Amino acid sequence: MESARLESEPGGRLKVFVDNKIQLELLKAELPAFRERLVSGDLAVPEISLEIQPDTRHDENQIPHSAQDRLAQMARKNPLVEQLRDKLGLELEF
Repeated sequence: MESARLESEPGGRLKVFVDNKIQLELLKAELPAFRERLVSGDLAVPEISLEIQPDTRHDENQIPHSAQDRLAQMARKNPLVEQLRDKLGLELEF
């Protein structure tokens, strides 16, 4: 899970941002054990809040998965792609 992002906020609040639903579900499943270790384990941090949520910021380097996303990324990098698509009357098939 190398792409997860962690932010700390005042008052002992931590936010973990993940890229997809699979990462979100995996971390949520491990959350109770992690909280137990924080409170009574090696770290002994009694007052901490941990929140896991999807990362909604848009990353230009993110790999597009759908054909529509790939086309949009190509058009952002080179606007002539959209002009060519219009002139040739091309549409995406779903």
